[in-house]
Amino acid sequence: VANFDGNGVDMIMGASGGSVGIGTTPDTYLHLKKTSGSTLVRTEVAANSTVGFDIKKTGTTTQHWRIADGQTVNGKLEFYDVTDSRSVMTLDGAGNVGIGTASIESWAKLDVDGNINADYIRVSGLSSSGEGMGFQNAADDDTFYLTNTGASGASTLRLGDGLWVEEGGKVGIGAPTPEA
Repeated sequence: VANFDGNGVDMIMGASGGSVGIGTTPDTYLHLKKTSGSTLVRTEVAANSTVGFDIKKTGTTTQHWRIADGQTVNGKLEFYDVTDSRSVMTLDGAGNVGIGTASIESWAKLDVDGNINADYIRVSGLSSSGEGMGFQNAADDDTFYLTNTGASGASTLRLGDGLWVEEGGKVGIGAPTPEA
């Protein structure tokens, strides 16, 4: 065990096998301990670089993950499956979340993109004011919307571009303005 201290207090301690403890004797390869307050780990790099954590398991059940900014897109934190070369989840600075995509649609607070028998499902906000929700099968562009902004200001269920149903029973077929 090697100790490096600051002013008589053990700060960094090493143990046999290469373990390192900061503020404590290590019981894992890297062990950080503080008796109170915040304990944060910082990784930092210049712009247009990848920064984060790389987690890899080898052997019979290999899997390699990264939690990083700049993995495929700068300025977005990605949970990236290196083994299968795919972004599993992405967070951007505006608080938008992408599942199965790093390219979050600008109008979507939650963008879910996954291959289910070659059909894609997207759940997203519809308007810049955040009113409504849409479900889209991108393979053939079948879209289903539920909004608060129907043609007459009423709540509306829209199925593709062919059927509109407003609260109160008004139905529009082939027209966005349902008749009585």
